[in-house]
Amino acid sequence: MEVDKKNVLIIGCGSIGSRYLRLLSELNFQVSCYDKEKINISPSINNVNFFNTIEDSIDSNPDFIIISTPPSAHLSCLRMAIRSKAKILLEKPLASTKEDSKVILEIAKKNKGRIWCVANMRYHPAFKTIEKNFKNLGKIYYATSHFSHKLSQMRKLGTNVFAAKKNEGGIILDCVHDIDLLSKLFGNLSFVNSWTARIGNDKIESEDYAHLWSLGKNSEHISMHFDFLSRWKSRGIKIVGEKGTLIWESNGRNPEYVSVNIFGTDGLINSFLKNKALHHDFVYNEMLIDFTNECKKLQSVEEASQILNLALNAR
Repeated sequence: MEVDKKNVLIIGCGSIGSRYLRLLSELNFQVSCYDKEKINISPSINNVNFFNTIEDSIDSNPDFIIISTPPSAHLSCLRMAIRSKAKILLEKPLASTKEDSKVILEIAKKNKGRIWCVANMRYHPAFKTIEKNFKNLGKIYYATSHFSHKLSQMRKLGTNVFAAKKNEGGIILDCVHDIDLLSKLFGNLSFVNSWTARIGNDKIESEDYAHLWSLGKNSEHISMHFDFLSRWKSRGIKIVGEKGTLIWESNGRNPEYVSVNIFGTDGLINSFLKNKALHHDFVYNEMLIDFTNECKKLQSVEEASQILNLALNAR
């Protein structure tokens, strides 16, 4: 006898929502979706139920709901989704304003264990390696983080919220998951300063170039560089401690080539992953599996709210 499939409702099927739809279908979930815009779904994705109204989608009694609309719509969609019994996942960033973030946090406090936030980079094998090894560095002096890739190569500019809308666009809000990784390592970060600019040729209304400076809970000096400018995608973290230096470097998009190394006085101490080729879907797939099971590594709404506040202060 076939066991009934769990049902996942996706609200908002743009670039990331369509990815979730495809991956969940491949994971053998029954997937349904609602989007106020009429969208084209790949013909390779079968048995998807489309709703004409958000009310009908919520009333369908899903087991899980993913809200992947633009950030400014997260609160209104959550207010409707919370009426169901479903576990809910909010796409990053948590909201477009601090005011919306506060309301979402209050809703989450009243519904403990039901609302989670996207933190796909927590599932990256390089970050898992860093978590296991960075304490071996002893006292941490400072850490740096970077992400660089041209937005028009990542997503269509005409439909991308991070290019088109000043109040919720820009490289900083797109890179909140990079801020999240440093927060996981060094605790709730304290904002110090930032420098932002719009210097590229893409039609981006918000900042496409940013430097952020912050402090960790033990006063570790932390800097971040993000930009939408480079035609070659790169990401990484460097952590300098009294006993060594740990460096994560990722280059390329699909596949992404990943290396993590620890260096000491005489050079290389340990090498991990060693230019491992990583498929672009990997971290999203791992996150969706966690969300539909025990939510062991997902970001809490409180964590997402703290990170959003830092990001908005930096802008």
